[in-house]
Amino acid sequence: NSKIKKIQKEGNKFILKEENKSYKFDKLILACPAYEASKLLLNLDKKLSDLLSQIKYTPIAVVAFAFKKESLYKAKNFKEGFGFLVPYKEKRQILGVLFDSIIFENRAPKDYVLLRVMLGGARNPYIVLKEKKEIINIALNEIKDILKLEDKPILEKCYRYLRGIPHYELNH
Repeated sequence: NSKIKKIQKEGNKFILKEENKSYKFDKLILACPAYEASKLLLNLDKKLSDLLSQIKYTPIAVVAFAFKKESLYKAKNFKEGFGFLVPYKEKRQILGVLFDSIIFENRAPKDYVLLRVMLGGARNPYIVLKEKKEIINIALNEIKDILKLEDKPILEKCYRYLRGIPHYELNH
């Protein structure tokens, strides 16, 4: 839970600096977006920093829905699994759906299912600029149509990420 402001190297040690403290380590692993890693590495490795800053990102909206398990399981086109991706040729506004609570235990109470719907990306980057309620409605209408789902969700949340999906292009 520290906000690292700068990384330096002294001999074979990495020095991580936050506002009023420093930490020394033998090894360094950055698990952050490339644009953040680029800033942190600027004084340490300019070439790597420049390369990381060139990675393009597209926006994505993620909508979480919770349904009663019985509602989802009675939907005509529902098949238990990880979820599904939507091919471009389908001309849908969603990229895909993950059945989070089926993939990962303890993501929802026993009698409920948590779904994660993804929209945007390179196909439709401007969807994240819509109002959250509109994004939720688009996602809900799409999954209701695809799954032939009749019931309403008991929970809905929308998250928007302007730099959500990194695009690792040729020679990245």
